[in-house]
Amino acid sequence: AQELGLEVNIQDARGDDAVQLQQIENFIRQEVDAIIIAAVNDDVPALEEAVRRARARGMKVVAQSQRLKTADVYVSIRQHDYGEVGGEMGGAWIRDHLGGEAAFGIVGDPERPTILEREQGLKDGVLKLAPKAKFVANIPAPTPEKARSNTEAALQQNPELAVLVAFNDDTAVAAANAIIAKAGAEAAKNLTRYAVFGLDAIPAALDAINDPASPMRGTVDIDPFGNGRKDVDVVLALLEGRKIADAIPGEGGQDYVPVAMKPVTGKEVAGK
Repeated sequence: AQELGLEVNIQDARGDDAVQLQQIENFIRQEVDAIIIAAVNDDVPALEEAVRRARARGMKVVAQSQRLKTADVYVSIRQHDYGEVGGEMGGAWIRDHLGGEAAFGIVGDPERPTILEREQGLKDGVLKLAPKAKFVANIPAPTPEKARSNTEAALQQNPELAVLVAFNDDTAVAAANAIIAKAGAEAAKNLTRYAVFGLDAIPAALDAINDPASPMRGTVDIDPFGNGRKDVDVVLALLEGRKIADAIPGEGGQDYVPVAMKPVTGKEVAGK
């Protein structure tokens, strides 16, 4: 945006729907030209109504990551597809290193309904490549701290648990650390007893993938920097009345702009 000479006001909702709604109301009062929203949740009627009012007053609205039905355009990975890419990494590990049969668990967040599709994608991805794998644990992880403590409990209840696929990297790293605390040297990369896979390619996850002592084996990169550039390009196209590059028809006639996803393993981390 700076390259293009655009003025940008960035607000952090801190995971709070009410805070985010107030921020959008402030943008409407300020009569901004466009709003990019990474919604805390995509099932908040008051937020969708605020977006509808913003558009009625001539503002363009781009929904990033979470779909808002009343926005002009939705730019995101598809939640199920995102989870499936991570799950396929876990399934491939089971297929290639554990004879196609292993007990696996999902590290998810039951407090966020919008993540359920992603969690289903994780499960589907594992079973797609390792159909004989056994799903034994659904580990609730609303925070990294809960991810660690609940993973420790799941390992105690399910001693055969070998592979974990997590809905994001913060919880994946925490789960990997729980395995290290319980299994010690048995969790190391030179063995195939444990494997953990996450999503988002955050620095902590890349460090864990590069750590010989950690069972963290892979993540998925969706290029947040490139995502931000794409959002700004979409806003400009809307403001100038141009066709949006890469847009395809989405739900309810809303334009959808897909985002690329790339699996990242130790090989890719080493290459960086």
